[in-house]
Amino acid sequence: MSTASVDCFAPEKVAEVSCATSSPSRSWFPYVAALVVLVSRISTSGQPYFADGPSHIDAIKEHIYAIQPPGYWLFTRLASLFADPAMGIHYINWTASALGVFVFYFVAKRMLRPVMAELATVVYGSLYIAWFAGNIHSTYATELFFPVLMVFFILRNRENQNAGDLVGVSLAFALAAGFRPSDGFFLSPLFLFFLVKYVPSWKRRALTVALVFGMCLAWFVPNQMAMREAAARNSAPHSDTNLTQLRSVAPITSGSVRLFIANEIRVVLPLALSFWPLIPWLFRRDEFRESRILVWLWMLPGLSFFLLVYMSDASYLCYLLGGVVLSACIGTVTRKKVCAVLLCVAFNIGFYMWVKPVPITSAVTAVFDIYGAKYTRWGVKNQYFKTLRDVYPIGRLTQGIAN
Repeated sequence: MSTASVDCFAPEKVAEVSCATSSPSRSWFPYVAALVVLVSRISTSGQPYFADGPSHIDAIKEHIYAIQPPGYWLFTRLASLFADPAMGIHYINWTASALGVFVFYFVAKRMLRPVMAELATVVYGSLYIAWFAGNIHSTYATELFFPVLMVFFILRNRENQNAGDLVGVSLAFALAAGFRPSDGFFLSPLFLFFLVKYVPSWKRRALTVALVFGMCLAWFVPNQMAMREAAARNSAPHSDTNLTQLRSVAPITSGSVRLFIANEIRVVLPLALSFWPLIPWLFRRDEFRESRILVWLWMLPGLSFFLLVYMSDASYLCYLLGGVVLSACIGTVTRKKVCAVLLCVAFNIGFYMWVKPVPITSAVTAVFDIYGAKYTRWGVKNQYFKTLRDVYPIGRLTQGIAN
């Protein structure tokens, strides 16, 4: 079958060939997509209120530049370079959101057919969790950019075996870990896979590891110094305190069925709300095995941690959103899949822009408000930051779900 005769929207399975002839790539598309995301984030952002946002600003004003472990020195120090630290954080998150969409397009272009690469980019830019992360004053929006940037350089290195791409992978990994140290842990399996699979010699592998180590030291040392200063001033809890608290709430260590149910809902509900139209395509087996391996190595470490250890807010999921979009969009393009993608876009935009909390009359409405409607434009505008315990006792919640 020639590329000229391929119908990219045919319902039947077709050969893996380029659809460029029937759906030409538009060079302007990623710029427009990034600009739309930038404008949307700027126009819907609010004042500091969510999670550790106010703590970042206080740390900047006190010239400490670190909050609770793991510190987040790189993020806070970068925001401190602006006269208004709250606006500095906004600038970081707006930029990360826009650049994340821009780079995602070039990742999708290497893994998907052209028409689906553009549609997947629109999905990535419209996800309500990502939109929320770009509107608040926490580090989550950086996860929309740096993991995607790392995957981009991995794919480019796979094509060209270029030394510059090794530097790109190393830099993206080090910055991802610097802005959110947990991302360094989550991305390590993908980084190791990259070294073994795509770096041809032990010499280059050693140089790449040394480069990552040096880059990470550049933020790790000042981060530790800032954390010690914060602990000395009693501005941040000690890491041992954080670990004790984590063990008490983690599903695998707490031994509490109630905490397990609550944690799984925190993970599953936002993902289900974001991707329900695309669920039929997430786990399909097809010939695109290597691409799927790459995507799942990106997603699974973080997803496993969130499911088995702990996740407090839906914005944690920003780390793996790009991987979920790619996993759903890989493979044959059909009319049904395109319709599902468009429905996903419309639902996420509508959810973020117009959904509000509903009166809490049952466990279901309580879960919807706290794990869904809280992460919307209404939530940002009204600084809605309640927890489930605030609105519905955990005992009544689990009883309500069981019934």
